[in-house]
Amino acid sequence: MARSGRTGRSGKAALAVGLVCCVLFSATLLGPLNAKREEAGLTVAAPLENAPPVLVLAINALGAFRGIIIDLLWIRAMDLKQEGQYFELAQIYDWIGTLEPRLPSIWVHNAWNMAYNISVGLPSPRDRWLWVSGGIEMLKKRGLRYNPDSALIAREIGSIYQHKIGGLTDDHHLYYKVRLAREVEELLGPDPDIAAFAAALAAGEAVLAEEEVRALREDLAAAGMDVEADYLGALAGEAGQDEAVEAILSDPLRQAARTKLENFLRAGLVRDELVMDLELMLKMEARFGDMDWRLPEAHSLYWGMRSIEISQEGEFRANYFRMVYHSLHGLVERGRLHLLDDVPAYLPEVRFVMPLDDFFREIIEEFGATQPGLRRIREEFLKESVFFCATNNRADLAGELLTRLRDDYDSKEAADVDAFLTGVVRKAVIDSELATINAFIASYLFMSIRAEALEEADLAEGYLEFAMSLYGGWQDTYGDRERMRLPPLADLRDKVVEGILSGRAPVEPPVYDMLRKQYGPAGAAPGHP
Repeated sequence: MARSGRTGRSGKAALAVGLVCCVLFSATLLGPLNAKREEAGLTVAAPLENAPPVLVLAINALGAFRGIIIDLLWIRAMDLKQEGQYFELAQIYDWIGTLEPRLPSIWVHNAWNMAYNISVGLPSPRDRWLWVSGGIEMLKKRGLRYNPDSALIAREIGSIYQHKIGGLTDDHHLYYKVRLAREVEELLGPDPDIAAFAAALAAGEAVLAEEEVRALREDLAAAGMDVEADYLGALAGEAGQDEAVEAILSDPLRQAARTKLENFLRAGLVRDELVMDLELMLKMEARFGDMDWRLPEAHSLYWGMRSIEISQEGEFRANYFRMVYHSLHGLVERGRLHLLDDVPAYLPEVRFVMPLDDFFREIIEEFGATQPGLRRIREEFLKESVFFCATNNRADLAGELLTRLRDDYDSKEAADVDAFLTGVVRKAVIDSELATINAFIASYLFMSIRAEALEEADLAEGYLEFAMSLYGGWQDTYGDRERMRLPPLADLRDKVVEGILSGRAPVEPPVYDMLRKQYGPAGAAPGHP
C-alpha cells in the first residue's frame, strides 16, 4: 500500500511537471501563431500595448468568457437606453470599453451618452460642461489610445465640438464656448505659435539641455518654483510669485530662454491634454491660414481633417468631408472671436472663403462623378461669396471669386465687383417695397454699428458702404415720389442706435454698455452724416 501511494504521488508530480512543460511550450508558440493569424487576415486588432494592469488582468483572466460578458452587458445597455437610465448606462458602456477597448463604437456610444443624454438632465451649465468635456476627453485619452487609427472616433470628437459646443441647440451653448476658449487659451497661451510648438516637440529633451534653458530652470527651482507645474501660470501673471521668481521672469536677457521653455511646455500640453498632432495643426494653418484655436470650429476642422487622413477604403468618407466643409463655413461666418467679460461676440472672418472654395473643389473631385449637382451648388456658393466678401470690405477676395465664377462656369456675371454690386442693388430696389428696403438698410447699419463698437473698422466700413449703396439706389429710383422717399440716412442710423439702446435690437451686454457710453441713454443718439 505504501508503494502504491508513492507511485500515485510520483505520477501526479509527473503529470504536473508535464502540464507545466506543455503550458511553457504553448507559450513559445503564441508569437508565431499570432504572426500566422495576422498574415492570413484573421486578427482584427493588434495586441494591446501600454495598457493599464487592471485592463490586462480583466482581459486575460476572463478568457473566452469575456465575449459572453460583453454580450450580456450590451443587452443590459440596450434596456437601460430604452428606460432612459443614462447614468447607469454610462457605467455599463465604461465596463464594455474596459473589456473590449478596441471596439470604436463603444467609445462613440458612451461619449454621445455623456455629452447629450446625461448633460441635458443637469440644471447647472458647469455640471453640463463637465459631462460634455468629459465625453471628449474619454474619446481622446481612452478611445484613441486603443484605436489610434479610428476615423469613427475622430469624427465623433469633431461632431461634439461642431454641434454640441459650436451649435445653438443646447441652452448653455454660450457657456460651453467660453469654457472652451478659456481652457484652450490657458493651454496654448494668448498668442500661440504652432510652428514654434512643433519645433520644440520635435527637438524634445534637447531644448531642456540647452545651456540657457537649463540655467533658467535651475534658477527658478532654486527660487522655490515647481517649473513643470507653475511656470506657465507665472507667465500668465498668476498672483503669489516670489520676488526672486519675478526678477528672473522679468529679466530681459532671459527672454529667449523663457520663450524656448514656454514653447516646450505648451507643446507637451497640446500632445497630452488636447491630444492633437502639432504637425497636422501646422499643415492646417499652412493650407487654411492661421487658426483661432479657441473656436470650436477650429477643433471640428482638425478632427474632420484627421478623419479624412486615417479613413480606410470602403468607409463613408462623405461624412468626414462634410464636417470639414461646415467647419470652414462656420469660420467664415464667425471666425473672429471677442471675449468681453466672458461674453463671446462673433464676427465674420472673410479670409477663410478662399480655402473654403478650394476645399469645395476637392469635394467635387472626390464625389462629383456620383453627385453631379455639386457643381451647380458651388456656382451658387460663388455668387453668394462674391457678395459676402464685397459687403465685408474685401473687394480683393470678391474679385478673385468673381474670376473663378466666370472662368469655371462661363458665367455672364459682371466683369468687376463694382458692377456686380450695382446689379445686386438694382435687383434689391426693383424687388423690394419701402418697408423691405428700409429693413434691409437698417440691418447693415446695425452690423456696422456693432462692428465699430468691437473696433473692427474694416467690417464696419464695408457694411456702411453697402447700406449707403442701397439707400442711394432707392432714392435715385423713387426719391421723386414723396410716399416712396426714405428719410435721411443719418435719421435711419439714429433709429437703429435707439433700437439697440432700448433693447428692441439686442446686442451682447458688453457691446450695449459700449454703445450706451458712446451715445447716451436711449433716444439721445446724435446724428451722423
